[in-house]
Amino acid sequence: MHTSSFDRLARATDAKGFIVFCLLLRFALAYLFLHAAWDKIMTPDWSAAAYLQHATGPFAEWFKSLAGNVFVDGLVVYGQVLIGLSFLVGCFMKPAAFFAMIMMFLFYFSGWNTNIAYGYVNEHIVVALVCGLFLFGEFGHWYGLDGWISKKKWVQSRPWILKLF
Repeated sequence: MHTSSFDRLARATDAKGFIVFCLLLRFALAYLFLHAAWDKIMTPDWSAAAYLQHATGPFAEWFKSLAGNVFVDGLVVYGQVLIGLSFLVGCFMKPAAFFAMIMMFLFYFSGWNTNIAYGYVNEHIVVALVCGLFLFGEFGHWYGLDGWISKKKWVQSRPWILKLF
């Protein structure tokens, strides 16, 4: 029987409490991403351009070149919606966590001067680290659809698909 790193960690701790707090952490990040997306959706004519035009740091010119790009605006909003929904229902947690980490690092580096004003660790880094736990910890297997889907025969017979759960 396959045991994940998450299973072993849960057994090495107070399993019930650990699982409850992992679930709360998953829901908290789901809320964070969905709330951020909702704010953007409800803001008429929202665009990342206002933020990207004031990019600072080592990649500032590249970020500034993305300002006003409709595709980038869509990636931000729809990316946040999909990541939030994935975390909420515990489905496709690994891909969602991977892309959430990329998003957080892009947000971090685009606002470099602001983000390092009080040190190198801010909310973007903390969220990226939590998403790293989601990526490697199989958090969607506990009260999420990943655990249910990964047990299906058609998924078990395809290792490349199994890696998504």
